[in-house]
Amino acid sequence: MERRRFVQDLENISGENVKVEEKSVVDISNNFWLARNSNVVKDRIQKKHKPPTNKLICPVSGMPLKMQDLITVNPETLSKNHSESEKWVCSFSKKNIDHHRAVLIKKTGQIILKSVFDKYIYGKTNSLEIEVNEGDFIDLQPGGTAFCSHSSVEKTLYREALL
Repeated sequence: MERRRFVQDLENISGENVKVEEKSVVDISNNFWLARNSNVVKDRIQKKHKPPTNKLICPVSGMPLKMQDLITVNPETLSKNHSESEKWVCSFSKKNIDHHRAVLIKKTGQIILKSVFDKYIYGKTNSLEIEVNEGDFIDLQPGGTAFCSHSSVEKTLYREALL
């Protein structure tokens, strides 16, 4: 008899826990696909989204940009005709700037290869007739290792042989 009561009590206790868990799992107040909950979801969406700001924000620092912070870039191109394959060249050595490190001089907007800049321009009087010191230039990031950003890509399509 005592065993039977013990087993019944265990079944009752475990049955109550299961019912409570089912109630918590079946909470449908947040389900957006139910018609009665559509207004609740719309209210939540409208509260979460803020209107965009009118200020232009720097993607690196997150601070607002000012017109005086912007720098004009004056790149030199290799070809004189306006074709799609214009390539930028170093303003000093006239070498092609493909995937080399480069420097932008803030005062003139010229782009110069980093190796040429370190060897001939940085801290020296040069043919540009300006002396470039710390803070007068910006190191430019070279292009990433994109799959086909710098080479022509050829592809071959193979089809199954019909026998």
